[in-house]
Amino acid sequence: MNAIVGWEYGEGYSRGLGAAGNNFPAGQRSLSNTIMSKITGSDYHSRSWAVLGQAQYSYLGKYIATASIRYDESYKFGPYNRGGWFPGVSAAWIISKENFMQSLPAISFLKLRAGYGKTGNDNIPAFQYQDTFSLSAQYNGNSAAVLQRQANFYLGWEEAYMASLGIDATIANNWNITVDLYNTINSRILLEAPQPPSSGFFARFENVGKVQNMGVELAVDGAIFNTKDFGWTVGLNLGFNKNRVKELPNHDDMVMTKSEVSQILREGQDVYSWYMPKWAGVETYYDEDEEEYYGLPCWETAEEIKDANGKVIGYNKTGTVNKYNQATFQVVGSASPLFSGGLNTALRWKGFTLSMNGSYMVGNKIYNKTRETMDGDGAYTNLNQMSLNNGLGWVRWDKNKKSTWKTATHPEPVAGRSDGTNKASSRYLEDGSFFRLRNVTLSYDIPTQLTQKIKMGGARVYVSADNVLTLSRFSGMDPEVGMDADTYHHAGLYSSNYPVPMSVVLGIDVKF
Repeated sequence: MNAIVGWEYGEGYSRGLGAAGNNFPAGQRSLSNTIMSKITGSDYHSRSWAVLGQAQYSYLGKYIATASIRYDESYKFGPYNRGGWFPGVSAAWIISKENFMQSLPAISFLKLRAGYGKTGNDNIPAFQYQDTFSLSAQYNGNSAAVLQRQANFYLGWEEAYMASLGIDATIANNWNITVDLYNTINSRILLEAPQPPSSGFFARFENVGKVQNMGVELAVDGAIFNTKDFGWTVGLNLGFNKNRVKELPNHDDMVMTKSEVSQILREGQDVYSWYMPKWAGVETYYDEDEEEYYGLPCWETAEEIKDANGKVIGYNKTGTVNKYNQATFQVVGSASPLFSGGLNTALRWKGFTLSMNGSYMVGNKIYNKTRETMDGDGAYTNLNQMSLNNGLGWVRWDKNKKSTWKTATHPEPVAGRSDGTNKASSRYLEDGSFFRLRNVTLSYDIPTQLTQKIKMGGARVYVSADNVLTLSRFSGMDPEVGMDADTYHHAGLYSSNYPVPMSVVLGIDVKF
């Protein structure tokens, strides 16, 4: 049996002052004799502490139990809810040490494990529980403070209750297999919850809602060949995750709009559900007065399908419209992938080794916000437009080519158009599936007969390349947009993201 008791404490302090000016005289390096445009400052204190304890008991080296508990306080939360208790328990059984396993020599190691615990999350900006004022108003000729955000002195820890069950196995002293099943309930989630209009505020951080994540993860690695001169190893990991919103305040939907793009939190739906009009393509319209054909943008109208409890579970298409503001906002996909993972392999022949590793994601929908401007059908005449000849099957409607009237994915371009073709809709949702070959390395170990003659312990020369290849049908520069949201962007949103560069390194490792 072993145990540990600990105490943690952290404190930070920073203060800053900045100024900006314009109309600098030639050669001037200071802000004097300039027109001051901005003065900023900050004064920042942070403090957090925790106490923790953990004990582990092992019996006969094959039955293991662990229990832990910790108490944390964070400066990010209100004075009435600053602390949180986070306990956890786990157990493991090394089955391969049991006598009855001696009859199964092919399984050299087998372990069953399970755990349950509670953790906390304080991943929000500082001071969100406090009133915030802005000196942006005038009163009686003097500067006046305006309340920008209401205080929430009960803001506290987001809590996650995690249960897991796993198996670790080694077969024939070669193949390692790990399987994990998990179920996580996140409650008291930290969200910028919309506020009633009568309050005079749009949103504030609150502990609201409950989300469930459940899934399975699989990892396999081992050697296909392993001889003195030749070896080949492979590894694969695969993860399936399904998330669902379980509970919201008053069971009401929460539409989260950032950069004019919306996702919706709705009970029973994926957390990262895109919420916008559904693009229906291009409709050929004949104007009898002008005796002319036009290719008009088209969006769906639909009615909600509800279950016995009144929850929206789907949509029935009722028609199409050519005006954006008449289209129906609906759930049109999710930024969450169906599955994701990685793979690696290495080939060894005498002194040469070729290794490769990559990762993949399948089934997620990326909102390509860059296309709102670069693929806006002429809405922005001062910007270059994307080429449709990109292998994605896009076709521009052309009144002189009747073959495009039924296959067109893009309406005819109109300079300075304002009919909403470039507004948020499923038109700019794209398949985010990809495979990326992250690294390829070829190395050669110089024979020891040579290195010993010059009194070296060993030497290796290599060439390594990162981000060698990306396979994807995504039209942007990088399909790996990530699932981290911030104040301005949703998870799964692409907005002029900088592409990942490829790099090549040639090197030598020497040991003495």
